[in-house]
Amino acid sequence: MVYVGNSFWYCSFIGCVCYFCYLYVNGGKSSKENYRNIRIWNLQSTLKSHIDYFGLKDKSDKRLLDVKELFEKAKIDYEIPEDIEYSIWLKYLMNVSTNQPSAVYNMTFGEMRNSKEIRELIKNLMDEVQKIAKAEGVKNTERMYEDAKNALRTMMSEGKTSMLQDVLAKRKTEVDIFAGTIIELGKKHGIQVPYNELMREKIEAIHQSYS
Repeated sequence: MVYVGNSFWYCSFIGCVCYFCYLYVNGGKSSKENYRNIRIWNLQSTLKSHIDYFGLKDKSDKRLLDVKELFEKAKIDYEIPEDIEYSIWLKYLMNVSTNQPSAVYNMTFGEMRNSKEIRELIKNLMDEVQKIAKAEGVKNTERMYEDAKNALRTMMSEGKTSMLQDVLAKRKTEVDIFAGTIIELGKKHGIQVPYNELMREKIEAIHQSYS
């Protein structure tokens, strides 16, 4: 499994670079499931601004070294995380726990930080993702909450999550990738995820209100 992504999803040049890297490391195959993998990693890439992330479990893999060389030749800043799976799951946890409440309650990052009730909701959503990540075999999941909390402190107070922006524009959100995936994995591992179920229910109601 390879993970390729970038923090400039809407930048056509870098987005194309990463997509062709993705095709290369996956043997030129593009499927719905493989697209989901790269899409998730594109959601994972904002822990450091303007830095692209990619990796393989085997850091000596020629495909990874080739992608690294391409980024260096293109003078694109990049980082190869020590544990790519942990990094992906950490940012996924951040997305699940902040995008959904912000969309449901129409709140910026600053407004969520200032609300005790929303902070508790975010923590509960994080706990569910953390349990799922551990069940999926991710290492060091006990660090996730503190790492996520530290990263979220750096978000601009007036910033709006992508899901909130989707709701404001009356676009379909990525709730299936967030709550939907966690609910599916919860069933797989026998883990209850009531807070993600609640978020999906509320966001699907928002979708229905568009028409």
